[in-house]
Amino acid sequence: MAWVERRSSAFRVRLRLPDGTVITDSVYAKKADAQLRAQEIDVELARETFLDPRDGRIRLAEWVDLWAASH
Repeated sequence: MAWVERRSSAFRVRLRLPDGTVITDSVYAKKADAQLRAQEIDVELARETFLDPRDGRIRLAEWVDLWAASH
């Protein structure tokens, strides 16, 4: 289940993954936007369609190689 936390002047959406890890999914300026995203995450988790935002991370060196190859 996702929840919203106030962080300075923004609101972050947090959730606990099945392995017990707590992550931040996204950050919003408005609380209503953050609450909507938290509800969307709950639906995605129930449907097993949630994509972990950490899965797209790559090392800086890999990104530089990709960038250099495309320019």
